[in-house]
Amino acid sequence: MNNMKRYKSYIKLLAGLAFMGLLVSFAPDQKEDKKKKSSKGGMDAASEFKSQVAGYRQACKAALKPFRYSFGRTTYFNYKPYNTMKEVEVALILNSDYKFTFNADGVTVEPIQVSVYNKPASYNNRILIFEKKSVSGGSFEFTSEKLLENMRNHYKEKGLSDYELEKILLSKVYVDYTIPAIDEEFEEDPDTGRRKVVVKRGAIVFASGYENLGYK
Repeated sequence: MNNMKRYKSYIKLLAGLAFMGLLVSFAPDQKEDKKKKSSKGGMDAASEFKSQVAGYRQACKAALKPFRYSFGRTTYFNYKPYNTMKEVEVALILNSDYKFTFNADGVTVEPIQVSVYNKPASYNNRILIFEKKSVSGGSFEFTSEKLLENMRNHYKEKGLSDYELEKILLSKVYVDYTIPAIDEEFEEDPDTGRRKVVVKRGAIVFASGYENLGYK
């Protein structure tokens, strides 16, 4: 009889432990939920910024008229505690006139610098053919004719003849964005209580178009 009671008590104990295990397995992971909410909040901020930039992109493309759109690139960046640089390669059709438009409404933290070269950053002897400092907000534009003029003036100072200067053409240009360093700011994570870096985003939009005067 005593063995039977012990057996029943043992069975009840196992059943209780199993029930508690089920409760634990089905209990929501509050930490995981907080992480998901936090991550979702971060994504919402990034998505909202990209939505704004999409409008800047349309304005940049529209500013090409009456030139025909050929290429565009939106460059996103995060400000760092050190200088950074991003480069965009732009191919050109020889003997075609191009218009280049920029929209910097996405540059809202610190102004950046826009430089255009005839060669990529890996070349030591490349030539600076356009530069605009303190770019922040608004828009600006220039033409390939202006870039070519600056290029030829560079070689003219080197002593090239007019005949040699006429042979100089641009098949590619390289747009460099220099993003300045900023001081890092920190905020407390409401979920973990730890300090985290405040992400400061920026974006600049570029578009190019060619003069479409040929017969269709």
